[in-house]
Amino acid sequence: MTPDHQEPEPSQASDAPEAPGAPVALGRYRQIYEGVALPVVMIDAESWRVVAVNQAAVTQYGYPRDEFVGLSALNLRPPEGKAEARKVLVEMPHGFWKTTAVKHCRKDGSLLMVDVWSQDTVVDGRAVRVATISDVTERVQLQHELQQAQKMEAVGRLAGGIAHDFNNALTSIIANAELLQGSFGDDPAWSTELADILDYAERAAELTRQLLAFSRRRVVSVEVVPLNDVVLRAEALVRPAIAEHIAIESRMAVGTWSVRVDPTQLEQAIFNLTMNAQDAMPGGGTLIVATRNVSLGRDAITDRSTIPAGDYAELTICDTGIGMDDLTRDRVFEPFFTTKPPPEGTGLGLSMAYGIVRQCGGYITVDSAVGQGATFRILLPRVGRSAPLTHLHGD
Repeated sequence: MTPDHQEPEPSQASDAPEAPGAPVALGRYRQIYEGVALPVVMIDAESWRVVAVNQAAVTQYGYPRDEFVGLSALNLRPPEGKAEARKVLVEMPHGFWKTTAVKHCRKDGSLLMVDVWSQDTVVDGRAVRVATISDVTERVQLQHELQQAQKMEAVGRLAGGIAHDFNNALTSIIANAELLQGSFGDDPAWSTELADILDYAERAAELTRQLLAFSRRRVVSVEVVPLNDVVLRAEALVRPAIAEHIAIESRMAVGTWSVRVDPTQLEQAIFNLTMNAQDAMPGGGTLIVATRNVSLGRDAITDRSTIPAGDYAELTICDTGIGMDDLTRDRVFEPFFTTKPPPEGTGLGLSMAYGIVRQCGGYITVDSAVGQGATFRILLPRVGRSAPLTHLHGD
């Protein structure tokens, strides 16, 4: 459907100019137009209103055909994208044009990422722009996932290498400080200084242990245990450490599946996540710890990874705190990334939790928005068979 192609039959054309947004008569092209598998939207070149759509577009965007025709093309963009869309429509050169990874909006408000191929042509004597649209949401998500995985892998290798060498140096420092303490520990002039050296060296050693856990270079002791057993032991550690102005709700499903984990490390991950939740509720709030058995009916694509279909024991840690913006949420598991002023945070608590969960073969995601708290979700692959199932879908 370019100016070089044959125009519709004369019987389908009209001598009178079409009203902006009025439907066009596709004539002999209708069967081809409707048969295109990708959504095709025809837009009036002057009014930017839709004058024709095929069935694929109706299905993808959720508008009935009679409502779709006459709709402003700007309505296919979310509110924050309308200004950009208006600029593109005004400045786009005549002829053929392609835009990639553009955010579009369905009638129900849900978003998708699309590639758009636009072609100017004439139909029924009217100048129109024909847009062929391809949903690339999954492709964009997978690209983001790959970028995140590569970044985390690179940071993990760097952190692991530094932690390994630094740990060797700390071992010598601690050993020599202990020797000096044995020789001069009774001397008040030495004892305090040596105790401080050992204290700071042990703190540094703990940081290296967290870095090694993140980089998955730490030796683990794996067991097959019910998820609830690990969470209950972790809760016993957490409750005394949580401030009084924060309420803790435990919602443990009966008979959670067994998982293959290092219980001690998973308890540490749970502790780190709950401490992060406490920090997000400086004025008080509610911390919810919940478990259940879930099944993903098909692969679930998240911002960080693709979770394969299958059975999982799920742990969620939810707070009613200040929440996170998109930038913070995207970087929340990176080592040394923290929103806390120094020296309050090292930026290693959540990265350590991420490393532990991934080392167990599991997946960790976060859902959060500013002012709406945060929910961390851990999915660990099921081991063995027992207990009822809560069916979920990966969509």
